[in-house]
Amino acid sequence: MYIGDSYLVDILKWNGEKLVYDKELYSKYHPIIEKFYNDKISEMDA
Repeated sequence: MYIGDSYLVDILKWNGEKLVYDKELYSKYHPIIEKFYNDKISEMDA
């Protein structure tokens, strides 16, 4: 269950016909996404 400011993030690319999941790009963007959520968690007053 996702609540508040949490999101599922899928990294997609156009393969010429449709959008498809890109595992290679995901590994590139994962550190950025992880930092975003770590920063948000550290700002919470919980």
